[in-house]
Amino acid sequence: MRGVRIRILVDPTTGKPTTLNFYVGGILSDSVPVTCDLQRAKCIAEKVVNVQISKDPLWAQAEQRWQRGLFLKR
Repeated sequence: MRGVRIRILVDPTTGKPTTLNFYVGGILSDSVPVTCDLQRAKCIAEKVVNVQISKDPLWAQAEQRWQRGLFLKR
């Protein structure tokens, strides 16, 4: 999403998310424990990405690379 990879780790016994991992440039940038259902975890992940892109220059660069890639594919 927007140049940041999101990985939602799920407990195999309960089927509920346990951790959100955010990768920027293929490197783990942030990890957050969660206790919610899968749909809520997806919403939380999207909101985190939107906030972090506006605050963190590394995340903003990842978004710019992603947008540039979309432009070049046209």
